[in-house]
Amino acid sequence: MIGVGQAAISTALSLGGRFGIISVSDWSVGFHQREMVKRGVERHCAGDRPTGMTPAETESAPDALERMVAVARALKEQDGADVLITACAGMAKHRKALEGQSRMPCHRPCLCSCFNRTRKGLAAPPPPVRILS
Repeated sequence: MIGVGQAAISTALSLGGRFGIISVSDWSVGFHQREMVKRGVERHCAGDRPTGMTPAETESAPDALERMVAVARALKEQDGADVLITACAGMAKHRKALEGQSRMPCHRPCLCSCFNRTRKGLAAPPPPVRILS
């Protein structure tokens, strides 16, 4: 089973040496860190920084993109990230603008999960179950 976080990290590592995560809150940063340690990929994470917004605000706040770009620049300039992962579905609509303003590839975990499933031949639905009587 490939989870969205694992898929995003796998995709990010295929594009760069160190990834940075744009998170929602301090709590989510801690959660991500624990999950990376479990998977043995923490050494590839340049940093994980929160935006300080709620998930809803990441999608609709007037300054959402501006705040995400500030976090992305800190991940790049201070932490050494060369690929970004957005850790909230609400951030998805800002991906292209975030890539342009940060000058780094930016990946959405849900999209990466779909891509990795397709690449591994897992996207097709399972065959129907036949009940023999």
